[in-house]
Amino acid sequence: MKNLFLLLVILNLLGCSDDDKHDVTPQQAMYVDSQVYLAFKNAQGQDLLAPSTVNHFKEEDIRLYYVRDGVKREVYDPLMDMPRNLRIEDYKDGYILRVATDEPPYNVLKAAGEAVTGEALTLLKLNESTTDTIRTAWERRPGSFINTKLWYNGELRWDRSSESIKPLIVIMKE
Repeated sequence: MKNLFLLLVILNLLGCSDDDKHDVTPQQAMYVDSQVYLAFKNAQGQDLLAPSTVNHFKEEDIRLYYVRDGVKREVYDPLMDMPRNLRIEDYKDGYILRVATDEPPYNVLKAAGEAVTGEALTLLKLNESTTDTIRTAWERRPGSFINTKLWYNGELRWDRSSESIKPLIVIMKE
């Protein structure tokens, strides 16, 4: 038994070497701010996300599309917490729609420390007859991705340079 133990210890030590060169670069924390919070109201001020409202928007009917290089791609990953990158949530006295806008691949960076900027187009299909556009300007740095501006259906609704915290954006629908 002692011999077996001694043999295992020796084999274990022989398996170690100083030649093992592994990239042990510590991973940097990542801050991502790509979400938009939307509320939808009709002309009577009713919450169009509330199940009690006639003709309300249902989460199971809403679709999100990211447009890259002119190609529209439906968002769906069944392994994610938000498979469609959207969710209707309770908020104060009503409901909001949380939407994750598109962001570029992580390999889109310049030289160390330099910011990369761009724009992304997201299509929000609320039902069969209503598709809205969300356009964002974004900035990526090592360790962070943030939206800096947001347009909803072509109208600038938020600009980080004048309003650092993203507001709840209320969209009026007929």
